[in-house]
Parts: sequence; C-alpha cells; structure tokens
Amino acid sequence: MKKTELKKLIKEEIKKINENSFEDIYNFNIDVSDKYLTSLKGAPEKVNGNFDCSSNKLTNLEGAPEKVNGNFDCSSNNLTNLEGAPKEVGGYFDCGNNNLTSLKGAPKEVRGSFYCHNNKVKFTKEDVEKVCNVKGRIYV
Repeated sequence: MKKTELKKLIKEEIKKINENSFEDIYNFNIDVSDKYLTSLKGAPEKVNGNFDCSSNKLTNLEGAPEKVNGNFDCSSNNLTNLEGAPKEVGGYFDCGNNNLTSLKGAPKEVRGSFYCHNNKVKFTKEDVEKVCNVKGRIYV
C-alpha cells in the first residue's frame, strides 16, 4: 500500500460509521493502524473515542490529537521519544514495541494503564511516574 494521507483515511473511517461531516470526527473511534503512515499531521485536536495509530512507520507523534478521551495506541512504530503525544488520555496509553530512548513528550495524565514495554531502553515504573500521572497500572 502506498503512503496515504491521514485526513483521507480518517474520512473513510467516519464514512463506515455514517455520513457525518469531517468536523464531527472527534466523536468517533479513529483506527488508522497498519496503514504505512509516516505522519499524523491532519489528525483532529480532540477525539472523544479511541485513537489507534499502531503498526505504522511513525518516527514522531507530531500532529497527534492533544486530547483523547478513550485509548491512545501508538505501539509498533519507530518512535524514539513521545514528543507530540496527547497531553491527556482518558483510557490506556500504549507506546510499546518502539525504539524509545526517552519518555520526553509523554502525556501529562493517563487515566487508564500506561504500556511502554519492548523498547530500546528498559524503562522503570519510576521513569514513567516522573513524566506522567497514571491512574491505572504501569507495564514496563
């Protein structure tokens, strides 16, 4: 599959749900996993559902939503840090299976669990707690 523009993919996901306009997008789950994406530019600022951008070719999270009320999954990419990640995540945050050497840019608050296993650096629970207020469990 060729590189695809994020806005087009998101619009296609919304069409599957119903014929609402692009402006209503933040009321739905957005699944753009496994689409060979290299950028999240064009994503909405706020998502009231889940945002799944796992299993792509992302090297950064610039352009990701600032707030996700559900889960945010950026696992299985080529991330080295979390700059550009949402500031708030209402569900779980999964950044496992990347090449993370830093947690810089991690969300300020995650109300669910925080997953950061299988990265270049083996982070500790304390490393995560220094950068993020996690209400759920931390999996390192």
